[in-house]
Amino acid sequence: MQTKKTLLTEFIKNNSKVISASFVFGFLSIVATIFIPIFLGKYYQIALHTHSARGKMFDVLFGNITTIKVFFIVFSVLIISKFITDFLMKYYLGITGELLAKNIRESLFLRQLNAKLEVHQKKETGLYLLRYTGDLSAIQNYLTKGIITFVNDCLHLILALIVLAFLNVHLTLILLASYPVIFISILYLNKKLKVLTGKRRNRRSNNLSFVSSRLNSILTIKVFNRQNVENEKYAKGSTSLYQYGVKYYKLYSLIFALLPFMLYSMLALILWIAYDMKHEGHYKIHGHILLTFIMTMVNVIPVLKRILSVNFIWQAGDISFTKLLRVYNAKQEVNQNPSDKEITSGSIEFKNVSYAFANGENIINNLSFQIPSNALILISGEHQTGKSTLFKLITGLYEAKEGEILIGKININNYSKLLLRKKVTILSDEFPLIGKTVFECISYSRKEEKRQPAFAILQKLGYVKESEGENVLNQPIFENGKNISYSQRKILMLARALLTNKKILLLDEPFEGLDESLINKIVVILEEYRSNHTVLIIDRNKQHSLQYDLELQLVKNN
Repeated sequence: MQTKKTLLTEFIKNNSKVISASFVFGFLSIVATIFIPIFLGKYYQIALHTHSARGKMFDVLFGNITTIKVFFIVFSVLIISKFITDFLMKYYLGITGELLAKNIRESLFLRQLNAKLEVHQKKETGLYLLRYTGDLSAIQNYLTKGIITFVNDCLHLILALIVLAFLNVHLTLILLASYPVIFISILYLNKKLKVLTGKRRNRRSNNLSFVSSRLNSILTIKVFNRQNVENEKYAKGSTSLYQYGVKYYKLYSLIFALLPFMLYSMLALILWIAYDMKHEGHYKIHGHILLTFIMTMVNVIPVLKRILSVNFIWQAGDISFTKLLRVYNAKQEVNQNPSDKEITSGSIEFKNVSYAFANGENIINNLSFQIPSNALILISGEHQTGKSTLFKLITGLYEAKEGEILIGKININNYSKLLLRKKVTILSDEFPLIGKTVFECISYSRKEEKRQPAFAILQKLGYVKESEGENVLNQPIFENGKNISYSQRKILMLARALLTNKKILLLDEPFEGLDESLINKIVVILEEYRSNHTVLIIDRNKQHSLQYDLELQLVKNN
């Protein structure tokens, strides 16, 4: 079972060089950032010729720099070093995030493809789309900003506090005393923000699902004049999302504004105390020490802001991981089985098979039958007797709750799904065309040598006009064949099934919606096909001359 920890650990292990570069250049950037304000203290020494016991730190770090010319040479080196390390740190950090998103979205897509059909049917497709946008961005930030940058920032803060303590212990203690107040306040507000974030993301997910489902049903909406009805429904969801957004940004803006306010208030307090120490207090502080202290502290403020904001990044990442891992850990089909044996027979046997949908509705109950190899079988029965479900059981899309399904005398559970589907193919309106052109949607391998057989089968099926050549294979069909007629889609689905030449052919209403001439052409092809293939056909109308070897009639459960 995948968890947040295993996903990140595996990624870090496989991409250790890039991640190490992020840390190394991040550390070098920190060193350069801390050295710059310290070096400005050296400038103060050189320009005003002032020295102190504390000021010896500058000589230890930078050597005995006594001229302004050498100072600016070294200062230029520091600035250039910071530029280079900042660039490389950000670059490798960005590459790390992109690699993480690439790995997760590719493995997530594969796991969705391999998930059992029952998993897909539980939710609308649109609910999964957010995983490839907002959720992946949140997970990228979780690693890059929530872990790598956070570790570097903590190191930066520790090193800065060491420097500050060396410069002036009293001011540093005041800083440390103010940190808990700031941390607790921001943590409290971030917890409230987490709740709103979850509700807002769920609402956005539901809206995305609604849009996806309605756009897929655009013809129904137009013909039945449902534009206003569906728009009103969407407006309610959109308004709900807006209301969550208002609440979210009210709290987020408070955190955003409160954080710098508290940090700069802390800075003002330090400046006031430092002034008091220099002019009226018992603890004298030299000008170059005060300048270095203030510059170092100012440089630490952005670091503190990131540290205090990281809780929000963690929360957003946790929400996204929770949603994404549900998909990752969904039940998967077994696509490889070391004990796989070749399927040589097209015989099919059901032994006391029962199947019920997730809602408990029992669609097939205690079904038993035998179908010999190389037979043409009619599957008949009233509506909702399980005809299409029967096909899904044979293809392994559904798994029987009870009983056994045998192909070639072997239980299909002993075959991997990959091997099973190498021998079983299907035509059904539930299995849309995939591809941009006619050739892409009917060719199993899409190799160039498959073009001639594809063209030949289309000629047999009457899809190609006499004046047309192989260029018809390049005809665009758009998504799921939306720009061609129903009968054309049906012919292409049949051509796709026949070109696979698999041992078992399942046809769900292959003649529906076709004219008589097309039906006659299909009958001729199936008569040829039946000699060495097992063909099961769901056929309600039977307006053709095709003769079946056997009829399997399904009855509705009471």
